[in-house]
Amino acid sequence: MNLAATALVVVIAALLALPMTISPVSIAELIRTEHELNAALLGETSGRVTLARATSWLGELGEAGRGVARADPPPGDALSARLALISEGIVDTPYFVRLRALGRLAAYRAATLLEWLLFGAPLLAAAIFDGAVMRAVKARTLVHLSPVLFGFGVHGSIAVCAAGLLLLVTPTIVHPLALGGLVVLLATTWRLAASNFHRLR
Repeated sequence: MNLAATALVVVIAALLALPMTISPVSIAELIRTEHELNAALLGETSGRVTLARATSWLGELGEAGRGVARADPPPGDALSARLALISEGIVDTPYFVRLRALGRLAAYRAATLLEWLLFGAPLLAAAIFDGAVMRAVKARTLVHLSPVLFGFGVHGSIAVCAAGLLLLVTPTIVHPLALGGLVVLLATTWRLAASNFHRLR
């Protein structure tokens, strides 16, 4: 438990420090390059859908943020006006500019990952179904259900999800196949967990 807490603190600290190592210009180049790779691999239509989805998400977040930042304080409320000025000053610092650039990269990759999940939904469903059938066969033939393999499946799924989150904010080129590979790995771990499912007691 202490190791998990320490790892979580280290990951959060790394994510907070990451914007200091990037440039908004380099992030824009990354998005442009990855969009070209997506269009070449998944097709122009899928590439446009992914880009439109990411732009839509960023537009909604941007509108919400601008609405909060630019809300007019009540008349005569000097404290609210002062706090609004401070908030605008913080948001316009280089750190937050880089953080927003990293957010754009994460949004684009999340949209790409969602596209892969939609493509891989039949594979994920088949993996769970096949695992459930395998478990039923094992149960009827009195074959031992391995709690170790079940643990590997569960913890493997968690590791794949964690790797996916890290890929969203990695400030280097991530090939679309890497995100597609996450779906295949997730299907593998889900099948392993389903075929050796144990009820927690």
